[in-house]
Amino acid sequence: MTEKKGRGRPRPLSTIERDEQVYAAIGTEQRSREELATHFGVNLNIIYMSLVRLRSAGRVHKVRDGKYHLWTQTYQG
Repeated sequence: MTEKKGRGRPRPLSTIERDEQVYAAIGTEQRSREELATHFGVNLNIIYMSLVRLRSAGRVHKVRDGKYHLWTQTYQG
């Protein structure tokens, strides 16, 4: 995930580290964006951007549980 994709500047190291921390926090559980934001003490949008980058990399996916959207790690078997 450290590679630069397309155009723009490379991601700051703090962003890469946060993405990895979000991935680790999800673990084998299903977590909501709100749970993750509370856990890290950051804005929902910051967590959502990490989740979008992780989803683009194929590392997490979103599942629906009733009216809730939960995030889980993608099986890397």
